[in-house]
Amino acid sequence: MQVHISLVGEDKIRVSWITKSESAATLKYGTSPGDYPFSANGDMTSYRYMLYKSGDLSYADFVQPLWDSFGRLVEPLASQRPWMVTQGNHEIERIPLFHNTPFTSYNSRWRMPFEESGSTSNLYYSFNTAGVHVVMLGSYTDFEPNSEQYKWLEQDLKKIDRKITPWIVVVIHAPWYNSNTAHQGENESVEMKKAMEELLYEARVDIVFAGHVHAYERFVYGAKARNISIQGGKLWTRPTGSDE
Repeated sequence: MQVHISLVGEDKIRVSWITKSESAATLKYGTSPGDYPFSANGDMTSYRYMLYKSGDLSYADFVQPLWDSFGRLVEPLASQRPWMVTQGNHEIERIPLFHNTPFTSYNSRWRMPFEESGSTSNLYYSFNTAGVHVVMLGSYTDFEPNSEQYKWLEQDLKKIDRKITPWIVVVIHAPWYNSNTAHQGENESVEMKKAMEELLYEARVDIVFAGHVHAYERFVYGAKARNISIQGGKLWTRPTGSDE
């Protein structure tokens, strides 16, 4: 059993679990430990990936049983607090000619509340929590100005009421700014920044979190911005745009 929960709207949660064999999608619950007088029925789905049939999260990278070991590893935390996730390059798992559909395992196992925010894809969505509007973007799906993701983001940002959610946080995988020697010049960073950065700037987004590069770095947007990086245990700063 691999259980995780996620937010679905401001007053609901989704409980998901993975089993080896088919079972009823019925959840019993209550307000006291061991006493579960209520129940709710949900949907059961399955998927096939190459020879695997189911009942930068797992780093499975095509090795499907690693999704299961990862699910069991995080269950103690993911079953207690909502886990709101977005995909990375290790979740693509597309094999030309053999398995052409990307994100099969990710979309099947980690269903996020994309419909509630008007999105048509599990790869990008938004939600509100504790005065914050959180936007989860997909670095590895279409993001050009004529794409569905771009059009959705444009409309989503326009709907934000800063009186209700005074803070806006955006989460991506591939960073738009990166002084590390790894992952330089990648399309998902360079082109996505070119396409979407102005939208975030005009909406006065407060914070953007990115992954992909396994090092700590932060920057402040603006002409006098400075990068602050921690790599290999060393702390250093430099002005943005500097060659130093």
